[in-house]
Amino acid sequence: MTVMELEQRRPEVQSQDGESSYADTMARITSSVPAESTSFVGRRLELHKVKQLLSKYRSLVLTGPAGVGKTRLAKQAATTVERAFDRVVYVALEGETSEAGFARALQLALDFESSGARSAAEWIVGMPPTESVLLVLDGCERVWQECAEFIDSVDANSSVSIIATSRRRLGTVGGVTWAVPPMALPSEGAAQSLTDAARIDSVALFVSRAQSVYPAFELTDRNLASVSELCARLDGLPLALELAAARMRALSVEQLVARLDNRFRLLTLEPGNRRRPKLSLWDVLAESFATCSDDERGMWSASSVFAGSFSLDDIEAVCCATDDERIAAADVVTGLIDQSVFGYVEQSGGLEYRLLDTLRKYGAEQLEADGATRSMRLRHLAWISDLARDTEPFWTGPEGVRRSDKLLLRHSDILAALHFSLYEQRDPAPALRLAADLRVHWMSANRVEEGLGWVTAALEAYDRDDELRAVGLSVAIYLSALDSQIERADQLLVSCRELAARLQQPLISAHCAFDEGLTRWAKGEAEAAAALLEDAYHRYRALAATSNQREALFILGMVLANDGDLAGSLDEVESNLAGMADEAHWWGSGYVLWIRGYAALKHKDIERAQKLLRQCITQMQPHNDRSIIWWCLELLGWVAAEQSSLQLAAQLLGAASTFGPHHLPPVLQEQHDRHVAAARRALGGAKADRLHYKGTLLTMQQAVELAITGGDRAPRRTHDTLGEEKLSERELEVAKLIAQGHSNKAIATALVISTRTAEGHVQKILAKRGFASRSQIAAWIGESAHDEPEQHDTH
Repeated sequence: MTVMELEQRRPEVQSQDGESSYADTMARITSSVPAESTSFVGRRLELHKVKQLLSKYRSLVLTGPAGVGKTRLAKQAATTVERAFDRVVYVALEGETSEAGFARALQLALDFESSGARSAAEWIVGMPPTESVLLVLDGCERVWQECAEFIDSVDANSSVSIIATSRRRLGTVGGVTWAVPPMALPSEGAAQSLTDAARIDSVALFVSRAQSVYPAFELTDRNLASVSELCARLDGLPLALELAAARMRALSVEQLVARLDNRFRLLTLEPGNRRRPKLSLWDVLAESFATCSDDERGMWSASSVFAGSFSLDDIEAVCCATDDERIAAADVVTGLIDQSVFGYVEQSGGLEYRLLDTLRKYGAEQLEADGATRSMRLRHLAWISDLARDTEPFWTGPEGVRRSDKLLLRHSDILAALHFSLYEQRDPAPALRLAADLRVHWMSANRVEEGLGWVTAALEAYDRDDELRAVGLSVAIYLSALDSQIERADQLLVSCRELAARLQQPLISAHCAFDEGLTRWAKGEAEAAAALLEDAYHRYRALAATSNQREALFILGMVLANDGDLAGSLDEVESNLAGMADEAHWWGSGYVLWIRGYAALKHKDIERAQKLLRQCITQMQPHNDRSIIWWCLELLGWVAAEQSSLQLAAQLLGAASTFGPHHLPPVLQEQHDRHVAAARRALGGAKADRLHYKGTLLTMQQAVELAITGGDRAPRRTHDTLGEEKLSERELEVAKLIAQGHSNKAIATALVISTRTAEGHVQKILAKRGFASRSQIAAWIGESAHDEPEQHDTH
């Protein structure tokens, strides 16, 4: 039977006054789960998830990397649900490595010798169905096959439930496996109050443990950033956080953070008495490393060169030196996932793998010990350089968009490769080539200033006047113009033109014309900009530089559309764009629609602008051309503002900020700022910010739907669907009463239920929503109430 069935079956023990007695019920339960010396902190959502799974399945395997808190969660879960069982048995398997050891541990825990059974499995299967047992099998990774066979063999007895913990998957036939996540972390870059931060599980655990060794410690405004960084860099791993907190008797939080690069020496707890063994993060990870096969250990070490997530293709390119290794890579990756070394996440491009930073650091230590760090970093540099070079400078089409999206996902690897080449290898040529090939990436990733810094640093270290320097100068001009550093762009233009004249390279001369045209437009010199951009286009066309042609034409179209007084016409630009298109002209015709829509907007023909831009985004969305979708969202936000649909404008501009670069050409930035200011004046700053943020939460499909419909059929996010799990109708009633300030007793009276039942509903709401207090429930209901559809009386 499941936990839910057992709870429903168990009769209540009545006390003399007729009320069920909790003490009497507990007196019938025997439990061998060891008591903990420290309090259990956080994990409300995880506990709810475990109980939910046990209500559906009789066996549950909790997996996860070393130190993630599987054992503590299993013990707490067993204590939470123990009232559903006659007996709760804890079986410690840590250190057991053989079938005999596994059998012996079971025998000692179950004490079944007197029954005459030959094995634990036989004893469990033969238990009468009137008795119920919960087994906690803790630390199954060393005897995972024996555990899997045991769990499957006792599945026939419906009165037995099992919670097992293991660093590797057991591969049981029945039941369910759930990976325990690290503790919740503070949101990166988000401002949080002390009260909110203290409710975050990782922060709460660190503070609690720190206070146990240094009672005067408090979370303050001064140390909040350091505590948040500590929790993030330790991946929210409970073991690492507890070991770090133990150091608070001698170090401050800031000192701990400064020493985390040497975390394996730092995070060690010496025994305080003879009964407590030494606890070391290194030793715990070393045990996990030892259980891996040779191939798995090799891939764990090699994959430590990735700074972020990575795909199977990336592993094959960087970590595999031979065809045989590439063929075997999928099996090795599967093994590391089963061992809880690799985690995985679904991305738009497919399945991605990741290493927690602590596991990455351990792998890097092993790579260094093998003397393979430099060779692997060189392979990593070559891989990211190839990806940057193969991504078109101005992306178009499904393949170009896919590669550009991948570069965005690999930004941390880009930075790691640049640092390695420029500062560790002291070889500026690969760094300059990589930084230059990423010209448009720096814009699309909203990293223009950062990209300019890398290009400048590489140029300063590069001592040759050749084509690579000229390309680097051109990219520096481009990024300076986008960053509104016009004086710097002008200075670089002089150097670039002089070098181009010496090199006699037609492509460099074309780049100079384009860069100067962009700079002139940034200055507001539209006529000169148009002439230079047109010249650049013809130069690129003569050189068959297709991608550069597209970009020059698109920017030229912007210039012409923006300034109606120019003598030039959009007709030729549109004709050339359409002529360069492929796939039934979808690309060129889509960009033509956008340029026409922008021109209509500039000429105050708002209705026509809206029609053209909606037609453009409808046509381009199926092709996932992120750049033009972003431009459409941005301009449709302006259209909404011009139509006084300011709430819609705020949301569309919020969506645009999510899906595109935050840097606009200076001329367009002025118009963007004007429309944002209009929305803020009309709506008020707080409401405008809230609507802008709401727009950032939309998926691309939702944002496009909002842009096309104007909100008439836009997706709603009501307060019963915003969270991890939908509330029941009764729970929603309770949440609304909490928001009205009712106590549990008042809720019980209003809904004609017992106070104890009301308390249960409140706890379920807290667990499902991940809240820590009733005030959070009230705030949530208040914030989401305006999103509810109006209720009409049908009587």
